[in-house]
Amino acid sequence: AGSVHYILIVSRYIQVLKVLLVLIIIAIGTGFLFGSSSDKHIIIIVNHKNPIHTIQQKELKNIFYGRKIYWKDGSKIKIADNLIPEIASNFFINFIGTSASNIKKIWIKRMLRGRMSPPESFRSRDELLAFVAKQKNAISFVRSGPLPEGIREIGIK
Repeated sequence: AGSVHYILIVSRYIQVLKVLLVLIIIAIGTGFLFGSSSDKHIIIIVNHKNPIHTIQQKELKNIFYGRKIYWKDGSKIKIADNLIPEIASNFFINFIGTSASNIKKIWIKRMLRGRMSPPESFRSRDELLAFVAKQKNAISFVRSGPLPEGIREIGIK
């Protein structure tokens, strides 16, 4: 009877450790323990020639969902997709309300239907900034920091 009791205690102890391990993994993944990725401020940027200075959250969402493809002046919007994982994940969850993988699926469907071509994608901040600086109708997102000439941050209403 003593060994059965010991096995039950060890079994319960292992279950508790498993639950704690899962909670620790979740806490680390969400940034709860070591600082959230959302602590690293993400900003929306456009070419300095773009006439907009602020954008509504819904309008930003519609742009990145591919629902809004023209600026108010009729010029075609050029999305510069930031593929740096931490930044993309933070942006799509906190600004657009969905995951980067969900957005990718939406764009793939639109491309397969022949409705539109995908956004330009960049794995480097410098390449992304160079693209936005050259494209009058470009919009993108980056971690806050110094911006080169030809690019400016826009506010969100």
